[in-house]
Amino acid sequence: MHEPEFDYRKPILVKPHLFKSGEPVICLDKKLVEKKDEIALGIEFICRRQLFGRVYARLTGSYFWNMPRNSGVMIAPFIMTYDIFPDKKFPGDIDLLIIPYENNELILSRVLAIELKIIRAKYSKQGKSPNDYGFSQALGLLNFGLPYAAVGHLVISDESPKDAWRRTSVATVISAVDGRISPLREIQMDLMPLDLLRRSVGRLSSNTPNDKLGFFAAYLSDDRNHHWEPEGRVAMLNSKYSHESLDKIAQYYYQNTTKFFMTPRFDPV
Repeated sequence: MHEPEFDYRKPILVKPHLFKSGEPVICLDKKLVEKKDEIALGIEFICRRQLFGRVYARLTGSYFWNMPRNSGVMIAPFIMTYDIFPDKKFPGDIDLLIIPYENNELILSRVLAIELKIIRAKYSKQGKSPNDYGFSQALGLLNFGLPYAAVGHLVISDESPKDAWRRTSVATVISAVDGRISPLREIQMDLMPLDLLRRSVGRLSSNTPNDKLGFFAAYLSDDRNHHWEPEGRVAMLNSKYSHESLDKIAQYYYQNTTKFFMTPRFDPV
């Protein structure tokens, strides 16, 4: 993420509720969850804060690693475009609207909008390509005058049969303070998620129509206790950003604060 040529901020005024680990976040229609609908998976993605953070690091680069202590992001999922930009018709919604904050300020000059697509893979059909990569919608977001936009592919799949598992090496963290780990040991493991991620991000890289767009592929595992490292590319600054558009986003935040998920950069002390 290139450093913006401007630093545009507004006061937060009111912060959304900060949900703690294990706290109920949102009620969804059971059918959306059972059929793994895009909305259900998108909400799951932003609630998996570690995985979301790794993706955000991929899309923002050095900005993520330099965020100060009292900082983070406000995330509004699946909002209608006309609620912010009444004169815009395409795309019809913004899957994820992300506004960084530092202390008591919204960092509007680093607003990032993401278009999500779900990649539903099977062991028997690992090479299936999506009909729509999401690039046209993401370009539409840049045309709104937003500083940054990206496409994200959330990958889900079944498991490989045990006879298709492969050898890999693992280690156990002995000390998170000084980074000591145990000696490597070999295990058999299902590495299909890794293959799917690399294939997905390879397609994104080969088909992207604009070097300003960021992109990522992230795997949503059924195991909530770990994640596969996402792959992706940094989003670049849109030279056609608009202060007027950022003012509209700030106004939307003020009027709809409860629609945002607050995700701190660092665990609250």
